[in-house]
Amino acid sequence: MPKDPEKGKSAAGGVAKSDSRSGSETLSLDPEVSRPNGQDRTTGGWWKPAVAVFGEVTGWIVVPIVGALYLGRYLDEQQGTGNLYFLSLTALAFIISCIGIGIVGVKYIRQIEGESKKEKKNGSRNSI
Repeated sequence: MPKDPEKGKSAAGGVAKSDSRSGSETLSLDPEVSRPNGQDRTTGGWWKPAVAVFGEVTGWIVVPIVGALYLGRYLDEQQGTGNLYFLSLTALAFIISCIGIGIVGVKYIRQIEGESKKEKKNGSRNSI
């Protein structure tokens, strides 16, 4: 593996560091190298907000769609209506999913804007 000339640490992939002599960037998986937002690999937590958004959006897709598919199939078998309930509930679940994803998106956009305003107010210059 190539060595970082400034710190002597391996640069395999992960955190971008620039080499002042060559002007190139290398990536490091070294846990001692800090991340751009100030958190290092050993403290964890830098990935948690992304996983939370992913989980919420996935929930808004999976729960309504899967529920509609099973409920629609069951009602069609009970009522003998072909695919009427199945298709109707699936379309309704799609609309509900879209609205839910929009709500989650707006919520996180507002949260990010609030954090950005707070950083500007405090005079922080660490922005991504």
